[in-house]
Amino acid sequence: MPRLASVLALAFAALLPLTGCRLADVQPEVERSELIGVWKSDRGGVIDFRTDGTFTAQNITLPDQCKVTGGEYADRYRVSGTGTWVVGNHSDEPYGAVMEFHPKGDRPLTGSCTVWAPLVPQDHSTMHLMYDNADEPYRRG
Repeated sequence: MPRLASVLALAFAALLPLTGCRLADVQPEVERSELIGVWKSDRGGVIDFRTDGTFTAQNITLPDQCKVTGGEYADRYRVSGTGTWVVGNHSDEPYGAVMEFHPKGDRPLTGSCTVWAPLVPQDHSTMHLMYDNADEPYRRG
């Protein structure tokens, strides 16, 4: 059986160029330019994605893995901070921003903090900041 799997994998690799598709041709469904700029939520959150791959965020909700110490609590932690971002996706979610968040001031994180914000695939005018089993919609501001 392992030999059959090896033969099939080799055959697939040999036939892939004939389809005109190369693995290097696979591109994200979102361009960086679609994310750059200011995004706002109805709950007062603001994220400003910059062309240099950095961002600032005010009053955003973070996933449980990103809890910060100290500060006020409203619904869930609402925090401000900065970080870096790239275009990417998480498992079966649509493409959008993948952010590495750093809280403002002296409020340390209790763990690492990668935040996902996929764009709505139909028109890319809304992104959803993902946290735990919920999300918060953001629209271009």
